[in-house]
Amino acid sequence: MTTKSVIMLGLGEEHDEVVETLKDLKEAGCDIVTIGQYLQPSNEHIEMVEYIHPDKFKEYETIAISLG
Repeated sequence: MTTKSVIMLGLGEEHDEVVETLKDLKEAGCDIVTIGQYLQPSNEHIEMVEYIHPDKFKEYETIAISLG
């Protein structure tokens, strides 16, 4: 069975936390990881803390691939 997980960015997470999460997911046997940008759907939802530049997503992709 293939396993998948999703990480949403833009809520104040630190770079090291994202990398550690990717490592934890790999260690847990996760096969596929999708990383997305959180966007506040309405004023009643949690505010977006930061817009993540596409270059940062590319960096996380490179790290995830290097982890296997």
